[in-house]
Amino acid sequence: MLTVDIDDSEVRRAGTSFISALSLESRRALTAEAEATRARITGGTYWTSRTGKTAQSFRVEAGIETLGVSLTSGSKVARFLNDGTKAHAIAPRKASVLRFVANGRSIFARRVSHPGTKPRRFEQIEAASAEPRAATGVEAAAALAAQRAGLG
Repeated sequence: MLTVDIDDSEVRRAGTSFISALSLESRRALTAEAEATRARITGGTYWTSRTGKTAQSFRVEAGIETLGVSLTSGSKVARFLNDGTKAHAIAPRKASVLRFVANGRSIFARRVSHPGTKPRRFEQIEAASAEPRAATGVEAAAALAAQRAGLG
């Protein structure tokens, strides 16, 4: 009997190298897209910042056991801006009256009726536009990983 053995050690080495490089480069591409999305959301298109706290609340977080990257904000204000609010009453919490400025005049009131706000839906808008850009970034990462692994 004649047997021809083909050593697969080079294929396994290249495959391992490719997977490692693909993971690294994909994570970089996804993180870059998440950072760009954060910049678009917080850059003034969707709301006018007064203190910067809402914009600062957005964080890019990489997955621990996955390649995924998330853009999150724990800010209630960010949720209100994205989803909008219903009409509601505003009353003072620590003082006896509210003070605000309208048309350059200070106004005092025990209670006001806020008309609510329209939803801005930046979460949905940006997620839909980020996904194709992220896919393109991962495709480029795959090509770079293949090149680094000596596969092309």
